[in-house]
Amino acid sequence: MDNYNPNNSITAQEWLALDEAKQIELISDFHAEFVKDLPDDALMVHSSIHVIVENQLAMGVDLIPETIAKLIRQGG
Repeated sequence: MDNYNPNNSITAQEWLALDEAKQIELISDFHAEFVKDLPDDALMVHSSIHVIVENQLAMGVDLIPETIAKLIRQGG
């Protein structure tokens, strides 16, 4: 996997096969294009939290899909 876009589906196995550092790098690269004024440390924290959520989705943790759908509906 060379790039990340949350609007493009990937398999859970493909995502979970990446090591955490690569997951964070991919998500940071994606967000860096949209939030150029965000300090690097804040981007790293955001990306790390995003990885946690992506991993929970990929592992099928209960309530995560419903919560994500609710946030998307609310524009979160």
